[in-house]
Amino acid sequence: MDAESKPRVRSAERLSILVADDTPANQKVIRNVLQRRGHRVTIAGDGREAAECALRGTFDVVLMDVHMPRTNGYDATRAIRTHERSQDRRVPIIALTTHSAAGDRETCLEAGMDAYLAKPIDAAKLIELVESLGRRELGDASSVPGPSQDNDSISCDADRQGTVIDYDGSLKRLGGDVELFKEFVRVFDEDSPSLLAEMRQALAGRDETTLERAAHSLKGLASNFGARATVALAGQLEESAIARKWDGAAHILGVLTSEVARLHATLEEFRGGR
Repeated sequence: MDAESKPRVRSAERLSILVADDTPANQKVIRNVLQRRGHRVTIAGDGREAAECALRGTFDVVLMDVHMPRTNGYDATRAIRTHERSQDRRVPIIALTTHSAAGDRETCLEAGMDAYLAKPIDAAKLIELVESLGRRELGDASSVPGPSQDNDSISCDADRQGTVIDYDGSLKRLGGDVELFKEFVRVFDEDSPSLLAEMRQALAGRDETTLERAAHSLKGLASNFGARATVALAGQLEESAIARKWDGAAHILGVLTSEVARLHATLEEFRGGR
């Protein structure tokens, strides 16, 4: 049986999962992976909303992006843990990180998180961690797994002479699921034009907050394909927005727009009914 014709395996137990992430593309990808396993997924767009949802509802697992507006994932987790001191249960919380830097494990532990995954998300690792934590009562959370080496985020060193995408690496993260890779392409087609438009408008209006957020979203979107050049340029634009380096940002955005067009053309063979 080839990868594309593999059946969609569903979990034996349906879990209720809260996904806290401010990037629509990440929300769509994670929701798609989990719903295909038969789980119920609730989306929160920032840390404050995530904490409010967790306090109101009963979830089996929370996936918490650590970098979100208003309230970050660490502070949202602390708020949840404070509330739980008067409760009978403790919800497992998995951090979603853009980097796997030294000290991440300790920061997660200090905030009250139970595990963490680095982006781009490895679907098999995501499923394994969510389902293992969601099906047991957590005791001592001192054993917090970090991301494995092959789940590290993509380096931001641009390599314009290399391949546009890393198809084999992306497919490996998806467990050989070609259909899910095509879903990534669909999400890219839906979101990348509006993100580029947001960047252009933000640059014209000297809106560093919007420019940073849109560049960060595009970086995450491109990382699903191992698109190193696009990831690198989006990361540089994100940094330029933070530093308010407008002249440099304008140049980077021009190059990034061309690179996104190259990525779009490269993904053509994965569109349609193939």
